[in-house]
Amino acid sequence: MKGKKEDEYEFEMPEFDEKKFIEKEKRKAKTYFIAFAFGIIMGIICRFAWVNISPGSRWVLTFLLAISSLGFLAKIFQIFGVDISKFGRKEWLGSISFYILTWLAIFILAINPPFYDASPPKIEAVSLPAIQQVGGDVIIAAKITDNVAVKSAKVNITDGSSWSVYEMQKEGDVYKYDFKNNGTGEFDYTIIATDKNGRESTSEGNFSFVDDAILVDAPSKNVDASDEIEIMVIKGISSENFRVYYKVGGKEINATYSRDTTVGNKVYEVYRTSPSYEGWNESSSVKIEVFAEVIHYFMNIEKEYSNNISGGIYTFNTSSDSSIGSTPSPVIEDLPQPGSLRQTPGFGAFAFVVAVAVALLIFRRRK
Repeated sequence: MKGKKEDEYEFEMPEFDEKKFIEKEKRKAKTYFIAFAFGIIMGIICRFAWVNISPGSRWVLTFLLAISSLGFLAKIFQIFGVDISKFGRKEWLGSISFYILTWLAIFILAINPPFYDASPPKIEAVSLPAIQQVGGDVIIAAKITDNVAVKSAKVNITDGSSWSVYEMQKEGDVYKYDFKNNGTGEFDYTIIATDKNGRESTSEGNFSFVDDAILVDAPSKNVDASDEIEIMVIKGISSENFRVYYKVGGKEINATYSRDTTVGNKVYEVYRTSPSYEGWNESSSVKIEVFAEVIHYFMNIEKEYSNNISGGIYTFNTSSDSSIGSTPSPVIEDLPQPGSLRQTPGFGAFAFVVAVAVALLIFRRRK
């Protein structure tokens, strides 16, 4: 016996109200266009407000200005004939989000180059060395960077009674000036950097010239491999580790730090060496030329910037000792090395990218 046939379910398509659909889509498009235009206007207004607010509070105040302006959005919709009585939570959230993200993108663009330059050049300066022997030179070097472009860099050098301004020579982001002096004295310098928009920044420092930057103490007799020669370098030539060395027989021999000592009213760092190192010869008259080398690396720049203090030439008579000249030069550790900082996007660039991405996503979903 056959079972009773079940009634078949017939699906009926809901009636499509084309007029209502078109009206809704037009309202959406008009709403987002108005929110977009209002975001542009508020981004420009906040840019001019940001310029005239103190740096410590400008971000907070401009953000509050943008948020408080949301109160005008509903009125603007009404002015342009948008029926906000038909807005639900989704419509309001979409309009507000579109406004905020547009405002943020325009605002970030407006407060950064090429539209606005808020920052003067940044200067990282050093004098090489900080104390130099009379007759030597001091290299004043500075890494100068700017978010637009550095127009000029000058250094003002004074000894307290007179001053002179010199143009610094450019090497990439580093600017240099080589100052020479044939007498003792203390000097102050001020680096003045100006960017292409006329914003200026300065950096100050000092250096000096003395008669006895390096002293050498050695036995008066003929020296052998066991004798100790002390090279004394005036304290304060550099805030970083430096190298004390001498040239002998075509070799460069590093001296090793021993202790600090006081000579008269000056403090010296004492470095030790001996005729046991390569370049010395037994039963000979040996000349050595003594130096202290100061070294500096600017962050994210591989090039070494250095300068020498010359301690003069000294002559030693060596005895008959087969151990003389047999030991390689010591290796000096902890000297300055190139350094780098991990480059991370600034808040402005990050916020702009996020704002554009989210705005495009919202626009795509509304289509």
